Amino acid sequence: VVHWETNKEGKKIKFDLNKKDIISKRNASSYDIFLELSNTDDIGTTITIDLDKNQLNALIDYFSDEKNITKAVNAFYDVNINLSLHISNKKFVSKSISSFLNEGKDYQFCYVTYDSSNSNIKIYRNQQQLQPEKFRISSKDYRIEVELMIYYFKQGVSKRFTNISKLFYRDYDDALTPLLYINNNLFNNYKYFDSNINRSKRSAESMPQITGYVKVYCSSSELEFNSDRTNFVENELTRNIIKDLNDLNTRIQKLASLIKEEDRKNTGEISTGTAYIKDDEENITPKIKTAKINLNVEKEKNFFLPSKQIDLKQYITSVINSSGEKIDLEALKFLIDGKESITNIIPSITEPCEKQISVQFIDNITGLVNENFKLYFKNQETKIEGTNPNQLLTFFSSESYRISIHVVASLINQVNKIYSLKEPFYETIACTLRTILELSIDSLKSKFSHIFNHEKVNNYKIDNLSWDVIQVINFIKTHNELLTKIANILGISFQSLKKSLDIDSYIRTIDKAHLGAHKSTTYLTNNDIVSLGKQVGHFAVLCDVMIKSFDKEFINLLELVEFNSNNN
Repeated sequence: VVHWETNKEGKKIKFDLNKKDIISKRNASSYDIFLELSNTDDIGTTITIDLDKNQLNALIDYFSDEKNITKAVNAFYDVNINLSLHISNKKFVSKSISSFLNEGKDYQFCYVTYDSSNSNIKIYRNQQQLQPEKFRISSKDYRIEVELMIYYFKQGVSKRFTNISKLFYRDYDDALTPLLYINNNLFNNYKYFDSNINRSKRSAESMPQITGYVKVYCSSSELEFNSDRTNFVENELTRNIIKDLNDLNTRIQKLASLIKEEDRKNTGEISTGTAYIKDDEENITPKIKTAKINLNVEKEKNFFLPSKQIDLKQYITSVINSSGEKIDLEALKFLIDGKESITNIIPSITEPCEKQISVQFIDNITGLVNENFKLYFKNQETKIEGTNPNQLLTFFSSESYRISIHVVASLINQVNKIYSLKEPFYETIACTLRTILELSIDSLKSKFSHIFNHEKVNNYKIDNLSWDVIQVINFIKTHNELLTKIANILGISFQSLKKSLDIDSYIRTIDKAHLGAHKSTTYLTNNDIVSLGKQVGHFAVLCDVMIKSFDKEFINLLELVEFNSNNN
């Protein structure tokens, strides 16, 4: 049973989870969590886990092994995170990342670094740097860095007496091993960078006594893990990572072995001692800062349709790496709704939507840096006739529109005035909106009776008004030439107009008008009225535009397209 209590900004949230209850569900997502909310001055989060005696003893036994507990408190490759673990009256804390450089100095053979961004393997021995070697990885979809200390133990010397931390002891056989970190998180896997990789070859190519850190940085969605995060899910990306790690490991050990054989030839023995060029930890590890992507908080994030193309780089003021240096914006990766974009430009948007933008880059030291923001795209609504500031009937256009059908124009002004009153006269409004539909239909019929000759289909069991409305909608949306002309007249995009012509939506709208006209007002809410007002306004404008802007000959030449499953 897990008890969770978190305190933030003056609020406390508490809840409990019972494992037995969760696993009894066929679908774990159906498990209900009940939150207790209260005020608090506390900060931080406490998670309490109730275990039975056997489970607790097993956990204590696991952490009684120093190599297990040191890995737990060093789970992150991050100088800004310090972990401590108190168990059985003992306290264990995370080690300084660079402290491994000072372990077992008498037995150090060489110190090795590698960074795939410059492809250089650098080897330091006897406090001197040797000639760098090149090693190129197979893909730019990830980055590999290593910091390794390679030891040579003469016969009779045991690593147990060398003050090398058990952090670098392998779980199952206590062999020395470097630790693998994926995006700065410890990855409990020893085979992807196996220090014994060359054991099966002749000893001249094997230098297995290795400690340190192997780091892989990757933000690709193809980087997946098995359930307990001990192996990759196999795909092209992970196969490439594994192959590069194996090849790099083999190459480093071979280079170190060549140096070892050179010693034997020259002096007859293998020399060891402080490997790195500097002994001062402050000089070894530069001061690391938090890498940042600074967003332009004042940049516009709301856009009317159709939008202009948007340069996402304009939303970034600066990018700073963990060394405090400015990074070129070209190094950034942009994700739109979770998918990587090949460019930093968002093309023109023609339909209402939200776009989740993620901006990322991989810092050389601290790993993935990510910032998110949203962009909003919506139709611009303008008033239809009338000057009242609280408009109910609006239209998605950048320019106001004046209805020419006289009675309809008057009713729209009156509805807007009623809607602006504090008392919600929803029934009166619904009846008036229905009347606006009827008058718009009558005016259109008097000029274009051709539109209303569709053959009625059985799947639309509706009254005469609803049938007339959907005939108009069907007629407009099935003729692209007519759609294009109306969109140009109203100053909106073709796609926005076509998407608004949803027959089922209009049927639901007219049903709401019926509720207001014939049933109790309790069936209508303010949201119902707002939705109803928008669609009635749109329909009145479409009818008015057709009456004002097209002649009978043009409309009559457009054939009626009967209703089918694709019309909507």
